[in-house]
Amino acid sequence: MKDPKPLLGYEFEYVQELAPVMDMNGKIKLFYPEEKYKNIKNHKLLTVGTGPFCHFSINPKWTSVSGVYVFYIDDELRYIGQCLDFAQRFNVGYGTISPRCCYEGGQSTNCKMNKVVLAAYENGQKVDLYFFATPDYDRVEFEFNTTLQADAQCGANGYVSG
Repeated sequence: MKDPKPLLGYEFEYVQELAPVMDMNGKIKLFYPEEKYKNIKNHKLLTVGTGPFCHFSINPKWTSVSGVYVFYIDDELRYIGQCLDFAQRFNVGYGTISPRCCYEGGQSTNCKMNKVVLAAYENGQKVDLYFFATPDYDRVEFEFNTTLQADAQCGANGYVSG
């Protein structure tokens, strides 16, 4: 178990490594959910909506827990987001891309963040997830975004805000 990460006076608990599901040969299982969507209304495929995608999940003990989460890729802060239900955000959102997410009106952030995790692992990097539980997640995330966007290093490091 990793130590908590102190960020702007908040202590983020280590949750787990966000490791994609692997096949029997140790290769990342790839998914193409956009191919399964019955596009009756002829929605346009999002730029980030084309697979491949991977699958990952977190422990369901986080169901109904709200707060702010952070992604670290090889110990570098890369993403900050907030959620009403932490387990749902990862298990139904980022970690399992539904076909509808891949098209206009879908959840482009889910596609984008899944691709961040996939690309990290394809490049031999590791993604660690930390979480700060709080019902005041909007204010805490706003504080992070305000502080970190003022820090020129964050843009250089590829920080992505959710």
